[in-house]
Amino acid sequence: MAYQAPRKVGDRHPLIPKAKRKLSGNSYGKALIGDISDVYTEAFGAALRTFGSNVHDQVLKGRRPAPDVNTLGIFDWAIQKQLQIEPAPAAPPAVPKERAIGYIWRGTGGIVGQDLVYLVLQQCADLVEIVDPPWDATMGGIPVGTAGGIGDPSMWSAVQVTVAWAQTDFIARRAANPKIRIVIGGYSAGAIAAAIFKAWLLEHFPENYVCSFSLGDPTRPFGGGFFGQPAKWGRGISTISYGDPGDPRHCWLAHEGDMYTQIPGGVVGDIMDDVFEEVTRFAFRDIAQVAMRMMTAIPTIAEKAGISLPAAFAALATGPIGIAGFALPLLLASIGGFVPGGDPDKLTGTAAAAKAATIGLTFLFQGTGPHIRYHLDEAWPGGPTFVQLAVMHVRDWASRPAA
Repeated sequence: MAYQAPRKVGDRHPLIPKAKRKLSGNSYGKALIGDISDVYTEAFGAALRTFGSNVHDQVLKGRRPAPDVNTLGIFDWAIQKQLQIEPAPAAPPAVPKERAIGYIWRGTGGIVGQDLVYLVLQQCADLVEIVDPPWDATMGGIPVGTAGGIGDPSMWSAVQVTVAWAQTDFIARRAANPKIRIVIGGYSAGAIAAAIFKAWLLEHFPENYVCSFSLGDPTRPFGGGFFGQPAKWGRGISTISYGDPGDPRHCWLAHEGDMYTQIPGGVVGDIMDDVFEEVTRFAFRDIAQVAMRMMTAIPTIAEKAGISLPAAFAALATGPIGIAGFALPLLLASIGGFVPGGDPDKLTGTAAAAKAATIGLTFLFQGTGPHIRYHLDEAWPGGPTFVQLAVMHVRDWASRPAA
């Protein structure tokens, strides 16, 4: 079960005593005076809702730095930040007024200035100014289960920090220029941060949004594609999806066979995103490390789900040595024998676990190629590369007159 921040009477958290002391200094928190327990109480929830409502209003009006917060009394990461229990985000830089502002997040292990998102906006330099939020670009925990807000602690801490920085930066820029125009881009792990920031921007400042793009996006929803071509099958491997497939302003660039942005639904998808959730609690700077770790976690996740696995899956559980010793083609053939034909979305039990394993093993056998060749491979036969298509998309929208 995914982690949930404290939100109801009886929940506990080690930072609740500090929060109660902070809130008790306000008129709406007097009932908390003398309460030093770590238990979520009715009085704590009432004070938290009032605090959240006040802060939310101040953030949107530019009177208080981000992160934005919930108003439901959920004791999440953003609330803790605004209570100054956690360090504040970095100060924003100087504010330009001319071109659109392009917030971009590079992929796992990506190099500043050389990653795919830079290749896109460097070819739009006359229309978009690159803003590079602080970002570690490692693959860590992503939105899971019922999570979905920037404040949920089940997200990777680096995603929270970079999105909070971007919120602060944007609000400062908007205060100087209310008509500022925003372009957003992300690749791989960076697409997660981009998606969360875009969702926040569209909720509170939709008039400032121009367009966005993502490559190898783990949060791609079913039907997420780009204008003029059929969307690739499947969805991203994250347990939560972002974006409206019907909005042509976003361009989802999904390479056939890229496990991070293209998995089936049903039990197969459930196994794969549970595996991804388990694996991404750790930090990796190499996308192949993540893929290998996912393969070794499949037997454990399947066992927890009550799925009985044949002996052929033993090589996965032993890690890289077992996978290499069995040889990938042989292992693929062996496990693939448990996958019947038909719709993978409808597979269950051993067949679903086998399908999840074959998707991951095929990805590894290709050297993670589908995830790292967006700048080389064509978006469709005879068409532009995925990166070239992203450039065309951004230039199209960014060159249109402001509404």
